[in-house]
Amino acid sequence: MRDCVACLFDFTLSSLNPSRKKHCFELLGLDFMLDKKGGIYLIEVNTSPALFTAGACLEDLIPRVVEEVAQKVLDPIFPGPKGEEAEGCKVGEKEEGKLDGFVRVI
Repeated sequence: MRDCVACLFDFTLSSLNPSRKKHCFELLGLDFMLDKKGGIYLIEVNTSPALFTAGACLEDLIPRVVEEVAQKVLDPIFPGPKGEEAEGCKVGEKEEGKLDGFVRVI
């Protein structure tokens, strides 16, 4: 899955922000499918992923995804007062279950 996503962004990165505007971002939804042998396939990329919370898993996941995207986008532009840290984590600390600052879904 990581290799697939890396390859996808290697090929498309320049078209995501062709005018190189600062401080813009995209929230994409990538849908994967597994076959009976454990093979994984990227079946679609959504430019407007559904952010509704139908189901227990999504009720927890979607708010965390939105919060972490907002932090990644806004914190570098509007940092908090010096010395303040996000609740529950220390500056520079890698949290268990995190992938480059984003929540590991699987």
